[in-house]
Amino acid sequence: MFRSRPRDPEILEHLGQFHREDPRLWYDQYEKAYRVRARTAPQKGTRFELAEPQFWRMVIRAGGRCEMTGQPFDRFYRGPTGKHPFIPTIDRINPVGDYTSENCQLVTWISNVAVCDFGRAAYLEMVRYGMMGLAAAD
Repeated sequence: MFRSRPRDPEILEHLGQFHREDPRLWYDQYEKAYRVRARTAPQKGTRFELAEPQFWRMVIRAGGRCEMTGQPFDRFYRGPTGKHPFIPTIDRINPVGDYTSENCQLVTWISNVAVCDFGRAAYLEMVRYGMMGLAAAD
């Protein structure tokens, strides 16, 4: 990828604290998530007011994990369809709200798709039943 500006060394240091792989690769992954959402939100009629510094604070706050489930982000796993379900993406907590620092969190792509299609309550109920099933199997 062509870089128009250098990566922020302070952010790279933070990424190295919670990702095993090269933090530069994770920096690029997060930056891509930001650029994609900043580009597509207005096309869908949603304002994107999440400034880059706010986004990077959100990345550091998430600590390499989905803020909805706690699952670690994974750049490499591919599902049977070839898609990457565990990459980070920006989720709007209130789906009718804009992309702002108060209304956004980092989640896995699969969580974002499920919540978008079925709602947060249904998704979290499914996760809860999944956890109960795992606990019962132990």
